[in-house]
Formats: sequence, C-alpha cells, structure tokens
Amino acid sequence: MNKLTLFLYLIGIILVSGCTGPDSNTGDDVENIVKENDHVSVDYIGDDVENIVKENDHVSVDYIGELEDGTIFDTSIEDVAKDGGVYNPNRKYEPLSFTAGAGQMISGFDRGVIGMAVGEEKTLVIPPEEAYGESSAGNNHPLAGKTLIFKVTLVSIGQE
Repeated sequence: MNKLTLFLYLIGIILVSGCTGPDSNTGDDVENIVKENDHVSVDYIGDDVENIVKENDHVSVDYIGELEDGTIFDTSIEDVAKDGGVYNPNRKYEPLSFTAGAGQMISGFDRGVIGMAVGEEKTLVIPPEEAYGESSAGNNHPLAGKTLIFKVTLVSIGQE
C-alpha cells in the first residue's frame, strides 16, 4: 500500500471513529452556539429536529444580556434585573417571544436560538457586526461597537 493510500485510509478511520462510540450523540442534544471567526454559528447534532427551534418557529426565551465586563444591560428576569441594577418598575418581566429567523431580533441572537431545545441553556457571544454594528458617527446606538453576551434559556416553541 503506498503512503498516500495509507494516509487516506487512516484519515477515513479517524473520521468514522469520531462519529460513533460511547460518546456519540443520541439526537436529543444540540451543540451549543460557538463563536467562529467573530461570527455566530449554529451546529446541529443528531436527527431529533422536531423538538428543536427551526426558522419561522415562534419561540419564547428568558435571557440575560451582558457586556464583556459582566455588566448586565438587559434581562427578561425580574430578580436578575434588580440584582444587576437595571430594574425598571414600568416594564413587564417575562420571556421574550419572537419568530426565529424572521429578522425581529439582532441577527446573532436570532440565529443563536436556531437549533435549541426547550429547557436548553446557551450562551451566545455576539460580535458587533451581528448585533448593533460598529460604532460610528452614523450609528449612535449605545451598544454599537460592543460584543454582547446573552445567556439564553428556551422556554417554549410554537406557543404564542
């Protein structure tokens, strides 16, 4: 067997062995959001797509929004708002509901919930270009230019 054939054979074995075995996924889990090249991406694991969020699903999530230094800037959870110093007595604290993938949220958050299962907790690290954009004279949003971190828990799928 020449070296190239042996090399390709070994690579094939490594790839196959990484997909099976005692730690292989049962289809019940969905891999967490990962930050790759400063962009938010979602990876699916398994084939249990009926119980995970897909584009155009109506979803409800609890969330805590933080800056990189840990400062909380927004949350759907009243106790967290009080503890974090962002409590607003005129606001109703409840899970946030929206249609996934419909552009109702900042793009990193919108895409970040795709693939989540009910009850799953996920941390989304969203760079400025996937949030409120870079800070500039034409963009004066208070969160422009900032990387945002959201701790998200999926409360429900398909219930308005």
